[in-house]
Amino acid sequence: MTDFVALDDLRLKTRQRADQVNSQFVSDDELDGYINNSYSELYDIIVSRYDDDYFLKSYSLTVNSGTASYNLPSDFYKARGVDLIISTNESTPLQRYVFADRTRDSLARYARDVKYRIQGNQIFFAPAPDSNTATLWYIPKPRKIQSQTPTAISRGSTTTWTVPYTHSFAANDRVKAVGFTAADYNREQTISSVTETTIVTDFDSSALSDPTTFGTLNTMVDLFNAGWQEYILVDSAVKCLVKSEDDPTAMLVLKGQLRERIFDMSETRDSGEPPRVTNVNSYESYFLY
Repeated sequence: MTDFVALDDLRLKTRQRADQVNSQFVSDDELDGYINNSYSELYDIIVSRYDDDYFLKSYSLTVNSGTASYNLPSDFYKARGVDLIISTNESTPLQRYVFADRTRDSLARYARDVKYRIQGNQIFFAPAPDSNTATLWYIPKPRKIQSQTPTAISRGSTTTWTVPYTHSFAANDRVKAVGFTAADYNREQTISSVTETTIVTDFDSSALSDPTTFGTLNTMVDLFNAGWQEYILVDSAVKCLVKSEDDPTAMLVLKGQLRERIFDMSETRDSGEPPRVTNVNSYESYFLY
């Protein structure tokens, strides 16, 4: 299930919550910072429901014989597990070793003897395994919700936008175009590829003229549940009220209620079967190198 909402909508609804619709006391740039901080807080709440894996990703590591440490993915946040791939049809989950065991080694070269640990921006294996492949299952960092103003366009069956080098859009992001003239440009689009200064979207602009006014491309973030965006709005509104020295008490009460609701409802996405304890037998598979 998805429920995408764009940055410009979050701005407007936050100002409505704070009763500051016609005020620029909090600028758009500052409000974007509030919204991103509030989104990160909501993201952490959802991530804390570990059994439900809303954001789980995998990353393949090429493991070289005798090399113990490898760089983590650039968007790494929290690990969920590591599998050592023995062959096409065989793999074994690895346990994490405690820091005191960082120099551990074994004469018996079984896959079950290999363990891992996350340290800084790297993953370490001990003992260093032979050449193999490992799969890191992890939670990525929360993405930045952003608004970028393009400076040029290349029209066609897909559309290429020239954007500032500070952008952090990625392939498969959904964006919403706002404030362009002609209005036909103002629609939701999906990014197919990016470079440092361009993004390509699936918007067919071949029948249009170049826009006479460039608006903005706004991140659309998937909040899974339509009601969960309320947490971002209320928390951002609290920040606006604090800056304007208005009383945020009512909003703080509402935030607490929303937090409890999200805690309850984000847990157990799959109610067809209850969680169970870990099957540790899989750690004891005797795969020889």
